[in-house]
Amino acid sequence: MRRSSEYFITRLNNNKDGTKEFDAIRNAVRAMNKNNMFACPMRVVKKPREPKERMFCRGRTRPVGYNYNGDVIGGMDNADAFDVYLYRKSV
Repeated sequence: MRRSSEYFITRLNNNKDGTKEFDAIRNAVRAMNKNNMFACPMRVVKKPREPKERMFCRGRTRPVGYNYNGDVIGGMDNADAFDVYLYRKSV
């Protein structure tokens, strides 16, 4: 169960198809923001999920995929998939 109400879509693969789908979502939100279709402007964020390989994190003696905050070590370059979130911009 997700804790954030801003969660939009999950598990897009970090390849050409997933990137094309993310770009389509981002362009649609950009067009809606431009035409004032939302009560307040929105922004699109993608967050990495599922690390490809484990790496060393500061303070760890063995390789791990996530840091203390639960973020993928290595960012989008080390992610097999990503989640998409829509956040309200503060105006």
